[in-house]
Amino acid sequence: PPEYWSGPLAIGLIVGALVALILARTTLALVGPAVFIIVSMFTTVALTAMAVEKKRDEMTAQFKPDRLKKESFWRTIREAPADFQFFLHAAAMKQCVPYAWSYRRMDFYPLNAQTARNVIPPAWLIECGVAPPGRR
Repeated sequence: PPEYWSGPLAIGLIVGALVALILARTTLALVGPAVFIIVSMFTTVALTAMAVEKKRDEMTAQFKPDRLKKESFWRTIREAPADFQFFLHAAAMKQCVPYAWSYRRMDFYPLNAQTARNVIPPAWLIECGVAPPGRR
């Protein structure tokens, strides 16, 4: 959602511009535009990552799952482009109901049984009396 990246974007653009302006006064002036883009993008992504992970941690504390497995936002960026995914930003189990985290919704959502068997840690499924993949 924009509320999580619009502030970091503004800060990223300001930081990138400041770095580019500093470089413009040196012999590295030619690389200023490239540095502006790199610094702006990295700053924006880093600040957004911190904001959304903080929000996920707050929502997790409110949700109070019995089990939780979470991945960093950086890993999400690396994994998200895959065609077929068995990757969750975060997995949770509450009263033997499996949930996954959505950065789009900024909330947990319940998983259907078939999906859960493919992405939830097998030990959690066994604990809840659900057979993991390959077991009947």
